Amino acid sequence: MKMSLYFNDFNIFLISEKGDNKETSKYYLTDLNQFVKIYGDIDIEKLDINYIDDYIAYLMDNGYKRTTINRKITSLRSFLFFLNRKGLIKTNIKELDLPKKEIRLPVVLTDEECSSLLDCCKDDELVYLLVFFDLSTGLRVSELLSLKINSLNLKQRYVKVKGKREKERLVPFSHSCYTVLKNYLDKKDKKRSKYLFTDGKYKTLSRQWFYKELKKNAIKAGIKKKIGPHVLRHTFATRLIENGAKLKQIQELLGHKKIETTEIYTHLENKTVKDIYDISMRR
Repeated sequence: MKMSLYFNDFNIFLISEKGDNKETSKYYLTDLNQFVKIYGDIDIEKLDINYIDDYIAYLMDNGYKRTTINRKITSLRSFLFFLNRKGLIKTNIKELDLPKKEIRLPVVLTDEECSSLLDCCKDDELVYLLVFFDLSTGLRVSELLSLKINSLNLKQRYVKVKGKREKERLVPFSHSCYTVLKNYLDKKDKKRSKYLFTDGKYKTLSRQWFYKELKKNAIKAGIKKKIGPHVLRHTFATRLIENGAKLKQIQELLGHKKIETTEIYTHLENKTVKDIYDISMRR
């Protein structure tokens, strides 16, 4: 059964049993509807901790304040508590922790994990291309899945991305990424759809579908980390930091409105330096 089918009963539960006022319950339902807009109307039995972790990463990457993130995750916790109480699911609510006050470092993939993931995706050309392209450009998953064919400039190897608030930016991609893209486009019937990435019926792809495909291939690759589309974006940004890119350059490529949002990657850089130091001191 889909999540949204229980929203009305959840609203009644909040007001009549939990004692919340109508204004509070309205915020809860707004938060839940935002979640559905991003991930699709998920079957309640499939709603697991990995979705919550990816949602927190999405909110943090898009510059939401910690208090707002906590409220949105509280809304999800309350909804899952309601479903648990009704005997509809068996989810450990205690696992759904709110973001801690200290900085939460993004999950990133190592070079070896990236290679293993791509190897496992090779059986599906579309999934392989999506993962390869996102690791090469660091696009938000919503930006990635809504790209149009005419947004590509293959000759100069960049893509025009329409981000939040319709703001456009140019993001370059590598020569190897160009090769994979060109092979894909040479076989694609461009008259059937204006969108770059489509399914067998030339319909656009959903974030939920990509999340499932990514998770499935990560398991095949033996990756133990909690993975979602944002992990590819974080990995892209981390590689830039490791190769000497400036914070302002990364901000422009990722489409962050505020430099503070990008600064999380400087903490990753500091962590990497500390890890190297710790390893050296053990010798």
